[in-house]
Amino acid sequence: MFLILAVILLLIAAVFLWRYFTSYESTDDAQIDGHVNSISARVSGHVNKLNVQDNQYVEAGTVLVEIDPTDYQVAVDRAQADYNDAKATADAAFIGGCGRGERAGRHQGSTTAIGGGQGEPSAGGR
Repeated sequence: MFLILAVILLLIAAVFLWRYFTSYESTDDAQIDGHVNSISARVSGHVNKLNVQDNQYVEAGTVLVEIDPTDYQVAVDRAQADYNDAKATADAAFIGGCGRGERAGRHQGSTTAIGGGQGEPSAGGR
């Protein structure tokens, strides 16, 4: 009876050991066959939150990580400030340019009258 019990326990232990050792891949030359899927980010930054676990199956379009938006907000604020500065410079040039343009037009009109008409050279210029 004791011998039968020992054989049964030995068989149970052998099954557990066989399942344990066959669940791991072993090799002598450190090469295994497998599928490698590389993932690269379109943007860089510090990760705030990781939404997946190791070896978790995910669907296409699933958000994997959340990136800290601080760097991007600084870039947006800087671009907005540059835009506002350029717009203010353009507005100032336009306002100043209109005033000069009107004076230049009046000045050009007076030289045309002296020159004898539009597009015609003055008599003294020949």
